[in-house]
Amino acid sequence: MLDWVKNNPMKTAGLILLFVVLYLFMNNGGSSGTTVVSTSPGYDPTTVQAGMALQAQQLNAQTQLAALNTQANAQADQVAAAVAVANLQAQTVQQQNTLAAQTTQQQNTLAAQVANQSLSTQQAIAESSNSLQAAITASNNNTTLQIAQMQQVTQQAVVAAGVQQAQINADVSKTAIQGQTDIAQINSGGMCFITTAFVEILGKDDKCDELQILREYRDGAMMTVPGGKQALDNYYVIGPAVAEWLRKMDTKESAPFAAIYWCRVIKPACLLITRGYDHAAFVLYKAMIEELQLRANLA
Repeated sequence: MLDWVKNNPMKTAGLILLFVVLYLFMNNGGSSGTTVVSTSPGYDPTTVQAGMALQAQQLNAQTQLAALNTQANAQADQVAAAVAVANLQAQTVQQQNTLAAQTTQQQNTLAAQVANQSLSTQQAIAESSNSLQAAITASNNNTTLQIAQMQQVTQQAVVAAGVQQAQINADVSKTAIQGQTDIAQINSGGMCFITTAFVEILGKDDKCDELQILREYRDGAMMTVPGGKQALDNYYVIGPAVAEWLRKMDTKESAPFAAIYWCRVIKPACLLITRGYDHAAFVLYKAMIEELQLRANLA
């Protein structure tokens, strides 16, 4: 009984109010100390009126009790809704914690993979350092010889101004033809413009290993590297101009670009490609393109 009273405070208040009304009515009816004797047949009008008043009071009390019950139910619904919201918030926090833990684990795994790849790349570069150093020395000697030859040719060209002018006109025509050829080659799949210019400066054959490796990489693995397709499209736009700039620049500036060929980009990129490090090779080659683009004022 006490549990019912605690769980239904509004209904309990209504019942107490009803009992109070009945108690007051009964006391008022019996406190006069007189006995009313009806001498006429039928109902006493006073009694009928009092009964009707009591019924009205009961009806009013029931109405108030119903309103109180409705209010109590609404409050109970609000409490239930608050509990549900709290449970949902707790579930959300738990899910966020779980997701954060999973994200941290994935980041740690990725960091470990990147560290392993970086170590492998460093080992591959270290293994080729001796051969690259020897190649750089040979390249420097070859470059020095080429500089002397080009200086002699330049002096002869200054003396023979008329021949030089004719040669310039021929070069203009050749450039126009080369430009049309480059456009056709781009439409048919393109070529390694900058690497080709390097091998020409260094006196290497067009079918050398570096060109073969980079061409196969360009047509195959580079298309699957993230950002490779976009970088290749940009390369087809600026590649011919950079290659032409390399061919026309002062031969005294070819030595640092020989270093790019042997130890900084092209040879290391070829080594990485042959060992399966396609993404690392892409990073090296893309950096070289951006550097030469800036040097040639084509950015």
